[in-house]
Amino acid sequence: MNGSVARRKFPVLRLLIGMVGLGLAALLAVGGGGAMKVAKAAELAPTTVLTTILTSTVFLPLITNDYITLARRMGYDAIQSPITRYPALHALRAGWYVDWSVQVAPVRPDGIEHVQVIRVHQKLVCGQFQNGDRAACPYAQPLDYQFYPTQATIETAAKASPGDMWLI
Repeated sequence: MNGSVARRKFPVLRLLIGMVGLGLAALLAVGGGGAMKVAKAAELAPTTVLTTILTSTVFLPLITNDYITLARRMGYDAIQSPITRYPALHALRAGWYVDWSVQVAPVRPDGIEHVQVIRVHQKLVCGQFQNGDRAACPYAQPLDYQFYPTQATIETAAKASPGDMWLI
């Protein structure tokens, strides 16, 4: 592989190698009791490493005052209070929130995504949707499942908010 192909394919690797070379040279200069100057230490690093560092392109994130990037991997649970109750939500930059329900028109403060949740449970003999006492309320036979909310609510929410994340 010729040098120009290597330079195009591995710019980050070359930058890291260059930084390590300069770091070692600076460490030798400082650790030598001050006898070597930093300029002398730079002579220890190969010329190609210095050229690589000076000619490499570095991409930095764009940051402005009003520009907000949401952290799509970070979300919040709003189980006892509506998400709009928290005034610092904008500063936290969450990408999504879940309130463990299906909303036809969920609030989306600052563009935050609402995660829709369909609850599924096995049917119980007592007719309740949920009951932890299996002696008093065993599973219905034959085994079957029910979901909440209704199918009509789920269909309406799906049509109103295409592209939402759904948990079932």
